Amino acid sequence: MPAQVPDSIRLVTLEALQQSEETPVYVSSLLTASRDPVAAAAAFNFSAVRFKQRGYDADLLETGINGLPMQSLENGYAFWSSWSGLNEMLLNRQSVAGGKSNSFAFGLPGGFTHIDMRAGKQRRQTATGYAFANRQYTHRFYYARATGFNSKGWALAYSLVSRTGSNGYVEAADYNSHSYYAAVDKKAGTRHLFSLAVFGAATRAGRQAATLQQTAQLTNNNYYNAYWGYQDGRKRNSSYSIVHQPQLIATHDYHPNSHTSVITALGITTGSRKVTGLDWYNAADPRPDYYRYLPGYAANAAQRTQLEKAWAEDEEISQVNWNRLYAVNRANTATIYSADGMAGNHITGLRSLYIVQAAVNRIFRLAANSVLNTHVGRHAAFTAGISYQRQQNRRFKQINDLLGGDWFVDWNQFAERDDPGNNQVLQNNLDKPNRLVRQGETFGYDYSLTFSQAAGFMQLVYTLPHVDLFAGGNISRQQYFRTGYMRNGLFADNSLGRSATHAFTGYGYKAGFTYKINGRHYAYIQAAVISRPPLAANVYLSPRTRNTAQANAVAETIQTAEAGYLIHAPRLSIHASAYITQMKQGMKVLSFYHDEYRNFVNYALSNINKWHGGVELAAEASVTPDITFTAVAAVGRYYYNSRQQALVTADNSEEILEKATVYSKNYRVGNTPQEAYSAGITYRSPDAWFISTTTSYTRRQWLEANPLRLTAMATDNVSPGSDEFKDILQQTEWPAQYTVNLFAGYTCKAPYKRMANTWMTIYAGVNNLLNNTRIISGAYEQLRFDFESKSRHTYPPKMWYAQGTTFYLSINFRFQ
Repeated sequence: MPAQVPDSIRLVTLEALQQSEETPVYVSSLLTASRDPVAAAAAFNFSAVRFKQRGYDADLLETGINGLPMQSLENGYAFWSSWSGLNEMLLNRQSVAGGKSNSFAFGLPGGFTHIDMRAGKQRRQTATGYAFANRQYTHRFYYARATGFNSKGWALAYSLVSRTGSNGYVEAADYNSHSYYAAVDKKAGTRHLFSLAVFGAATRAGRQAATLQQTAQLTNNNYYNAYWGYQDGRKRNSSYSIVHQPQLIATHDYHPNSHTSVITALGITTGSRKVTGLDWYNAADPRPDYYRYLPGYAANAAQRTQLEKAWAEDEEISQVNWNRLYAVNRANTATIYSADGMAGNHITGLRSLYIVQAAVNRIFRLAANSVLNTHVGRHAAFTAGISYQRQQNRRFKQINDLLGGDWFVDWNQFAERDDPGNNQVLQNNLDKPNRLVRQGETFGYDYSLTFSQAAGFMQLVYTLPHVDLFAGGNISRQQYFRTGYMRNGLFADNSLGRSATHAFTGYGYKAGFTYKINGRHYAYIQAAVISRPPLAANVYLSPRTRNTAQANAVAETIQTAEAGYLIHAPRLSIHASAYITQMKQGMKVLSFYHDEYRNFVNYALSNINKWHGGVELAAEASVTPDITFTAVAAVGRYYYNSRQQALVTADNSEEILEKATVYSKNYRVGNTPQEAYSAGITYRSPDAWFISTTTSYTRRQWLEANPLRLTAMATDNVSPGSDEFKDILQQTEWPAQYTVNLFAGYTCKAPYKRMANTWMTIYAGVNNLLNNTRIISGAYEQLRFDFESKSRHTYPPKMWYAQGTTFYLSINFRFQ
C-alpha cells in the first residue's frame, strides 16, 4: 500500500532545484511509524500504576491487525488476549497519537495502532529464545520462523510461545499460556497479494483478589490473596481466568497502479473467556476476608484482640477452608421433589451448598473491512473505508466443581428470601423447575447479546510546501438485542426470547493543520467531534435476568482538540502538546447489594459528563554519540463536570426504588495518576551493548468515588460543613509513587564457527529496583454505604499493590 502523503518524505535533489527557481521546496511531513513517546512511557515506565494516557479508558484507543478493526462491539476494547505473548510477530506496527490522520481508520481520541502480522512483513529469519523472570510467569520459551518471499511469490511465517509460572509475588496465582501464530502470503502478479493468518493464546491464570488495608496489615502482606487455601496439602485457587479466543484473518491487497491500493480483510473471532469463583446457597460466606469475619467488625475490644491474634498466628484463618466446604456438602443429604420439572421425580442425594462456578462469555465475531488509499494529483491523498461487523456474546454460568456433592439446585436464593413459599419466583429456569445441575452444566442465567455495525469513513489530506491539511468524517449504524435462553421465574414474560432491537447512529468529523516551518520544526492543531452509541452493558438494566433497558438511552458526544510543537534535530527531539476533551451524556449501569434497601439493585447512571485537559512533553537529547537522555511529563486534570442522575431498580423486580441525583460535579476521574514524570539515561557502547536506567514519579491519583455517598440520602440529617459531612463527601487521594528501572543488553555473533550466521542477544531488566511495595496499582470503593452510622469506613476500599522488585533475563538466537 502506498503511503499517504503526510507519511511520505519528499526528497529534494540539486537537479530538481536547478530546473526552476520557482519550483517550491516541499518540507517532509511528519512520520507516524514510531510509537508516541508518551504512549511508550505509559506502556513501560508508568505501567506499575496502570497509567491511562490523558485519562482515557481503553475504549477510546483503536487497534487494527492486517487491515481489520479489533474492537469488541460490546465494550469497545481490543481482543489483546488473542495475541498475548506473540511479541516477535507484533513488531511491524504503525501508531498514530490522538486524532491525527491515518491511512487505516477514522480513529479515536486515544489514538490508533495498526499491527501488520502478514507473513511477508515479518523479518526473514529463524529465532528462538528463553526467558526467566519472577513476574506473572517464570519461564518463557519461543520459536519463530519467517521465510520471506521466495521466487514463486510465497511467504510463510509461524511462531510458538509458552509461558509458565507456579507462583510469583501472589500466592496461588499460577500462570500457563501457550500462544501460536501461522501465516502465509501469496503474490499473484504485481497487483495482488493474498494473505491468511491464524493466531491465538490459550491462557489459564490464577487470579488475585483485591485486598483491604486491614487484611494486608493482619497478614503483613500487601499481596494477600483471599482466593486460595490448602486442599490435601496443595495450594488451590478458587478463581481462575481461562481465555482462548483464536482469530483468523484473510487479507487481499490490490494495487491497480503505483499510487492506489485497496486492502480488504475478512476476519473471524471465536472462543471464550471464563472466570471461576466460589458460589453458595443459604450457607455461611466462604470468603476469608468477608467483612463480618474481620477484627474491625468485632463487637468489643476483647473479640477484636482475639481475632487479630488468630489472623497473626493461624494461617488457615486467612485462607479458603476447602476441607470445610467439602465436609458441609458431604453431610447435606436432601430430597428434591419433582426434580427437573417432572412430577413424582423425587431425588435424594448430596446437595451441594458450596460450588465453584464459572462465568462464561462465549464469543463469535465476523468482521469485514475494506480501505482505499490513493494519491490525487501531486498534492492530495484520499482515503475511504467501509466495514461491517457482527458479534454475538453468549453469557452463562456453569458448574465447575460440585465440591463433593452430587448436584446443585438451580434456585434463586434471594427470590426465595423475599417471597418464601412462592415456588415460581425462585426458579432460575421456569421451564425446568427444581432443576438439578451437575458438573459442566449451565445454571443461573443464559443469554446472548447480538451486535451489528456498518460504518464508513473518508479522509482527504492536502500537502503543500510548508502546510499539511486534513479533514475526515465517518458515519456508523449500530444495533443490538438480547436473547434469553431461560425463562426466569421473576420475569416470566420478559426474560425468554429476543428483546426489542436498540439502534443508534454514530458520526464523527475531524480536521487538522500542520505548519512545517522547516524539516526540523513543526506546529500543528487538530480537532474532532464524535457521537458514539452507548454500550449495551450501559443500556440493559439486568441482562442476566430480563430484557428491560434504560428508557432514555442516548449517544455519548466527545469533543476534543489538540495543539502541539515538534522539534526533530540531529541531537535533540522535543514533542510538546496541549489537549482538551469533553465527554457528554455518558451512561453506566452498576449492580450491587444496597444496604438501605437490603436487596440487590441496578443503579443506572446517566448524564455522565467528563472533562479532560492537560499538557504532554517528551524530549530526547544525545549528550554524546553514546549517551542519550530522555524525559517525559504528562500533566492532566480529569473531572466529572455534571451532576449525574441515578435510577435505582430492584434486581428481583421491576420496581423503581429511587430516582436520585448524584452530586458528582468537580470530583476527579479516578484510578489513574493525573501527573506522571519520567527521566532516563542510556549508554550505547560501540561494542554492541547498552545499559539504561529510568526513574518515574506519579502523583495526583484519586480513588473513584462511590456514587451512593454522593447522594442526599448519604448526608441526610448530617450537619453541612461538619467534619462528618466532609468525611462522607471527601474523595480519597493516594500518595505520590516512584519507581526506578534498570535495563541492559548485549548483541554479538555466536562464538562458534558452525553458527557463523547466528546472532545472540542477551537482555536483562530489573523493575522497581528500590523495591517500593507501597505502590497502589488499582483500587475501588465498595458499592456499599452504611446509611445507619453514616460512616464511609464501614466498607473500606479494596486495592491491588504493584509488585516489588522484579527481574527479567532472556537469551535469544537469530539465524539468518
